[in-house]
Formats: sequence, C-alpha cells, structure tokens
Amino acid sequence: AFPAGRVGEGPPSQEAWYDEAQAHVVVVDRSTGECRTYGGKGARMRGRVPKTARLAKFSLDGSAVAAQVGEASVVVLDTASTQSWRVEAKSGGSSIFEAPRQASSARIVGLVWSEHGGASQDLVLVTSRGVEMYKVATSRSQCRHVRSLQYSTRTYWFECRSRLLALGTGPLGAEIRGYWLRTQVSDMPKFELPPPEKIQKFELPVADYVDRLPVDAGDACVAVLYGRDASFAFCHKRELRVLVYAVGKDKAALRKSIKLLASPRLAAGLCEADVALRADDNLLQLWWWRDGESHVQIFDVDA
Repeated sequence: AFPAGRVGEGPPSQEAWYDEAQAHVVVVDRSTGECRTYGGKGARMRGRVPKTARLAKFSLDGSAVAAQVGEASVVVLDTASTQSWRVEAKSGGSSIFEAPRQASSARIVGLVWSEHGGASQDLVLVTSRGVEMYKVATSRSQCRHVRSLQYSTRTYWFECRSRLLALGTGPLGAEIRGYWLRTQVSDMPKFELPPPEKIQKFELPVADYVDRLPVDAGDACVAVLYGRDASFAFCHKRELRVLVYAVGKDKAALRKSIKLLASPRLAAGLCEADVALRADDNLLQLWWWRDGESHVQIFDVDA
C-alpha cells in the first residue's frame, strides 16, 4: 500500500503525491532530490529531499519540507538553507493522553503540517502508536519534540480548514479519537505548541459482526459541509450505509444514516472492494473499485 496522498509516478525519475491540506501536488525528482509543488492557491514551493523519500510535504509557509525516508524515520529540511533534522518515531515516552503501551516499535502512518501563529510551524507525526508533535522554527534552527498522544493507531483523517485530526484506534481502527489542532492561540506564548483539544471517543458499529472488517483510511473522511461544524462520514460496508457524525467541540453525535443504492452486485461485492469516501462541493462521494470496474454514488447530507 502506498502512503496516503500518493498520486502515482510521472516520468521514470519522478514521483508525486497530492497534499490535500494545501491542494497541491508535490513532485520529487529521483535523480536529484529536487522537490517542488504544482497547483494550489499559494506560491509554488521548492526544496530538496533525500532521493529515497517515500512521502514529502511542505510546511504551510514553505519554510520546511518533511520527507519520510523509512518506516519510522522522517527528515525535516530547511528550504532556504542546508540545515536539516532527522526525526525517529518514538516507541514510548511521556504523553498527555496515555493508553497501555505495546511492545512493538512505532511505524509512521502519515504527516500533517499545522501552525498556531508566530514564526514556527507544527509538524504532526501520526504513527502506529499515536501522535507525535514537533515544533519547527527554521529561523531559530529548531526542530523540537513537544508532546505525544499514545494510542494504538491503524489510520487517520485530517480536515485542514477546521484542523480536525481523527485517529482510527484500537484493533480494528473503529475507536475514533478526535483532536482539534489549535491555531492563533492568544492565551499563551506563540513559541509554545499548545495541546490539542480532545473530543470524546466514539466507536463505529463494526463489532456487531463475527467477521469484523477493519476500518481503513478510504472507508471514512472528515469534512466541513455547508460551512457548518465538521462532519465525520463512514461507509458501513456490511449494512450498505454511510453514517454521518456531527463533530462538536468536545463530542460527536450521529447526524444521519444514508442508505446506499444497492444493486445485487454492489451488495455482494462492497466488502471486498477498494473504497474511497470523499467530500467535494458540500457533497459526499463514495467511490469503489472491484474487478477492474469503478463506481460512484454521490450524497447530499441535507437532502
């Protein structure tokens, strides 16, 4: 499986990923390590990363680029100089929200950039053991680990406008733990990285079946629909439904259950299909692929 956001390969010497947070494509030249962006609303960003990078994402201000170079390794590079920092995913350590530890080492699941004001950028490393938060300030030659949230994590989702980070935790990834990444904090110095605001855990109804299906990244999405609060949508393959949860400041509640238009072919094959649930123009789109065929259903949650 490719890292989330990968859009495929260009010419033989290039590889590209789509960064949803900034709506641009990041392209790496394998022969030189040169990295640049295409598309998006902001200025084009460029830098240089290791030629073996598995995933690359620029900070929101373009001052740094984070490149995953191994199962548990990330290199953060200053785009305006040669300084860089190597970050290894931690297998333990202090945390503000801690669950029982596991013996296995951490594996990187994804990278998220955020910011909370000031001259620094916030790098959020999602790993199989939770979340690690780093403060990156290239102007002060600093890349510092600030805090960790430790949970056994299968996958994650991030909505960039609301800064909602949702972790799929537990053996099946069905225990959803949400966090608001704070921004423009006025009640503490900007050189401090504020703790995220925690949302009460909620569970997706996948444990009611003997052959329980794990929750993968494509099975759900987080989105802001019609300018309201953020929503968490989940495709329940067994029941052929899309469940939409309204996510408030401190808890989530089921808002709507949408029945899929289920042909016998869909009902028989959805559990084995590759699924991608997305939001665009205030509509939910459910895509699935099986046996070389693609299908889509589009939903308006207000209909």
